[in-house]
Amino acid sequence: MEKLPNISEMVDLSGKRALVTGGGKGIGAAISSRLVEAGAEVTIADVDPEIHKLAEELSVSFTNCDITVPEQLKAAVQQAADGSSLDILVNNAGVYPPTGPIAEVSDDFVTKMLDLNVRAQYSASREAINYMSSGGSIVNISSIAALRGGASITAYSTSKAAVIGLTKAFANELGPKKIRVNAIAPGI
Repeated sequence: MEKLPNISEMVDLSGKRALVTGGGKGIGAAISSRLVEAGAEVTIADVDPEIHKLAEELSVSFTNCDITVPEQLKAAVQQAADGSSLDILVNNAGVYPPTGPIAEVSDDFVTKMLDLNVRAQYSASREAINYMSSGGSIVNISSIAALRGGASITAYSTSKAAVIGLTKAFANELGPKKIRVNAIAPGI
């Protein structure tokens, strides 16, 4: 596997504070690691308490947080802002379970999927902008499934398509406040 270039040669985030939800595994862990390489002070918010081990390895802050619980999410944003400011929010936490054929997907399942993959990103962004008075960046993780759909992943595809709509609306509203809002749509 080809070694990635040192990101600090491309961008300097020294002195910037970042919060990565779901930052302890997969894409989130890679994002956390690259932000650290660029010099950012990173806080990982993750529902898995074992992620504290990765946080120690990366020398970052960790908060055990279920992003669907408003009080925990608010506390995570406050911790990342360190009583001052927050420069970067990466809304990465989400769930990707196969949802099954449309006829077999319950309303409860769809509600839980939308709560985690959409509403929590909305809430995290709302909390974060309180600490972005000088501007900042919000990065929402969507999915290629938002653009292409897919059999047996209808609830997931729907939730990630909603993230794209959310991103566009937030970008229009927050852009004049010097807060950039973008979405990334990774694939398999």
